Amino acid sequence: MLVHDEPLRAPLLLEGEPRHEDILLLFCNYVLDQEARPKKRARTEVVSPCRRAKRRVMFTTMTTYEFDAEVNGSAVPSERGPPIGLARSHIRHMTNGIPEDIPGKSVRKLPVHERIARLQMCKYSHDDIASFARDAAATRDDRRLTRDELRRPGARE
Repeated sequence: MLVHDEPLRAPLLLEGEPRHEDILLLFCNYVLDQEARPKKRARTEVVSPCRRAKRRVMFTTMTTYEFDAEVNGSAVPSERGPPIGLARSHIRHMTNGIPEDIPGKSVRKLPVHERIARLQMCKYSHDDIASFARDAAATRDDRRLTRDELRRPGARE
């Protein structure tokens, strides 16, 4: 460790550009004039990851929001057909307790004919549904092109 009895001082320059050594000395003086930072407290005990207790999170209540179905660009199907997603705002919500033995559920994807039938129940015309399907196809094509472009070697430089 280097200990200084007296701070370093840069020579005064009367003319010309400051030299690299002068700038370095000014920086050293600045650092030496700063107050020392307190040392970090040492850890009292180091526990290996293997010995750590496993933690579990449990929820006691759940809030369910119900939405109407609408045409939604964020719900573009991976194959063909119009996109059906959630409406912008919920129509109802409720909060219930969670039973401990509730099984997990996966997302249910609707087949093309069921999506079209649901849009017809919402009073969309055949032309509107065809337009939605074309928009969804264009979105899928754009996503596919972007994915292919990112997978090409040298694309992430």
